[in-house]
Amino acid sequence: MLLQNRVAFVTAAGAGIGRAKALAMAAEGAVLVVTDLDPLTAQETAQMITANGGKAEAAGLDVTDDAALTQAIHAAAQRHGRLDILHSHAGIQIGCVANFCRALRRLTFGHDYAASTANC
Repeated sequence: MLLQNRVAFVTAAGAGIGRAKALAMAAEGAVLVVTDLDPLTAQETAQMITANGGKAEAAGLDVTDDAALTQAIHAAAQRHGRLDILHSHAGIQIGCVANFCRALRRLTFGHDYAASTANC
């Protein structure tokens, strides 16, 4: 097993590619710290791992909260003695360029300037 006893911290592991990566690392022997914005889907992923004989723990985590993210990473490292892998798959999905521009303005400036800048 390529990742035997390695400790992996995975964000956005409640579904999709994040979940697939967590399951793949667990199949290779990694111990997983599975996080997701939705704690229930994180728990589902951890249960899938443990049902197949792997080791996993789950937690809800909003990666846009820097303090919460830092605390979660440090706490996991303390519990396991180290972290060998950080797989950050969390992100936002935006349907079109205009929506991307509005989301970027919200993230950067804290509000939407769409009324005055309709065309990015």
